[in-house]
Amino acid sequence: MQLNENTCVQIYYKMILSRQFEEMCVKLKDRGLIDDDLRLSYGREGTAAAVCALRMSDIIFTSHRSDTIALAANVPPEKLFAELFGLPSGVCEGKSGLLRMCYRKNNLFGAASDGRINLGIAAGCALAEKIRGTGRFVACFTGDGAAFSGSFFETLNFAVMNSLPILFYIENSGYSGKTPLEEYSVSEDICQSMDGLGVTSVVTDGNSPADVYIAVSQAIEYAKQNSAPVIVEARTVSLSKDIYVRGSDLTSDEEIMQWGGYDPVENHRKYMLDNGLVSQENLNDLNESVSGQIGLAMDAVLREMTSLRLKPETEVSK
Repeated sequence: MQLNENTCVQIYYKMILSRQFEEMCVKLKDRGLIDDDLRLSYGREGTAAAVCALRMSDIIFTSHRSDTIALAANVPPEKLFAELFGLPSGVCEGKSGLLRMCYRKNNLFGAASDGRINLGIAAGCALAEKIRGTGRFVACFTGDGAAFSGSFFETLNFAVMNSLPILFYIENSGYSGKTPLEEYSVSEDICQSMDGLGVTSVVTDGNSPADVYIAVSQAIEYAKQNSAPVIVEARTVSLSKDIYVRGSDLTSDEEIMQWGGYDPVENHRKYMLDNGLVSQENLNDLNESVSGQIGLAMDAVLREMTSLRLKPETEVSK
């Protein structure tokens, strides 16, 4: 199965939007303009392809590493920036930060500071949608750490017992917060550990957005046809530490060069060029367009901050 041009471009656009968004967040954090913790998806942008495989009406739950998923679900970047700055125009009016945000207008029903928190909630939502007969599908994004928790096994058992069509998308970075990034190796096979539960699962290359899109599309179709939960385990890599605090928390350029083949953005660019779907000129134009979008989003946030500062204290307090 080969992806068509429109799907490929959409995935690429969502990935570079996420990367440029995070690059801007890092600059703001380094300048002391953001107090909130940054849980970067740098190197995991292939998750955007999983979101693109969903319908706009489908419901999404995510964990603390949520900005790539939110942007792929068409949440405006200016609303994410505003949330980081605690501004009223943020996705949650500046009250949650990105770790616990939701944006129900786009069916993003909540991020969570712990990858285990939303598992049971997502399954409960899938049960509610099944009872109502809405036809809306539920996808829950989480990581390899949460996948080895009791909460995950309990949730899977609940989903099996109630025949719930729900997707659990697991980013398996291979170290569950324990193994150093430079020693990346996926030592745990999450899908294999689920065999005893009778849950259908598939492993895909999380660094290949095309493979992710195909795997998730097929998994969703299976879940709907069989009214059953399904797991997609995406073998991926993180190019930053779990929490970004300072510049040293990003992988150096030298290290990234040693990780050739693990960059989903570069892999997808090559996929499109090799299959004659786009030209390099088209991709350059798209990159420039995204840069302009990020710039406009920041301008909107700065205007709002300036406007709030100029208002009398009594008016702002309202």
